[in-house]
Amino acid sequence: MSEPGYPSGVLATLRRVLAVDAGGSKTDVILVDEEGQVLATSRGPGLGHDQSLDTCMSTLAALVAEVGNPVVAVVAACVANLDTPEQEELFAAAVARRGWGERVLVRNDTYAVLRGGVDGGSRHGIAVVCGSGINCLGVGPDGGTARFLAFGEHSGDWGGGNDIGRAGLWHASRAEDGRGEPTALRSALLRHLGRKSMRDVALDLKDGNLTDADVRGCTPVVFEWATGGDPVAVAIVRRQSDEICAMVRVVLNRLDLAEVGTTVVLGGGVVTSGHALLVDAVRAGIAGFSPDSTIVVTREPPVVGAALLGIDTLGERAPQAEHRLRSYYRSGITASS
Repeated sequence: MSEPGYPSGVLATLRRVLAVDAGGSKTDVILVDEEGQVLATSRGPGLGHDQSLDTCMSTLAALVAEVGNPVVAVVAACVANLDTPEQEELFAAAVARRGWGERVLVRNDTYAVLRGGVDGGSRHGIAVVCGSGINCLGVGPDGGTARFLAFGEHSGDWGGGNDIGRAGLWHASRAEDGRGEPTALRSALLRHLGRKSMRDVALDLKDGNLTDADVRGCTPVVFEWATGGDPVAVAIVRRQSDEICAMVRVVLNRLDLAEVGTTVVLGGGVVTSGHALLVDAVRAGIAGFSPDSTIVVTREPPVVGAALLGIDTLGERAPQAEHRLRSYYRSGITASS
């Protein structure tokens, strides 16, 4: 028997979730059913902050086409750079016009990291996303939220691959011309970029021969030499850990959770790439002002969190579906993980 308003056979299709996680460097789309079974996946370019809404929707439409242009019960999209409720509403309206889902749920990508990092019935905690940029979200037990504008330097933010890579290049340039202290980053970054001097690097950045992606690509070099003990590289990583801790401390205080503690989920490529120096420093820093908080580094890609946000709306089978979905990604059988 079909649901009123839908032709026969559509009801089964509607009991599915189209989940989207869109960051600055990549966009993941997965189609899952109410049991948590992954039916199709696609991956494509990120939705950058400098792209128009039409461009973002064209990119997303191509990825949705790869999973079969389904009609679903819920489209759950968690997107970087949607940093105000007004931006979320505009994006949600654009998704709704595509007709992919009966219901559309659009949130900043921090919500995907938070939901992906907490198992079972808990829906509160703090999420830090440290990828190409940085952002932080807190949700209290009463549903109250605390977050930042995350507009980059314009709103007082520092961190993520863009800023770490840029800091490495800044110190390397000053080491070359004598204004800064010597650092192994200079020769390491020149080898990485295939340039003979930091002067060449600066000119190529100015002329567009090196891009923001090239700058972000310098981040692993910074971490490599920080692990090796280079003082300048270590200082950059310490700055990143201090910024993460500062965000968490402020959100804990805003939600009155500092004394009781909560789950702090760390996500984004910079954090999940296995840099122990950074994660250990963050753990120690948070323990200093909220010893009862638990630090979790996400195990699955954030699109899992987006899918779980959608599955949560489908009712009684959500716990079993969550287990099945997490098991799928933890098994390593999909390239999306």
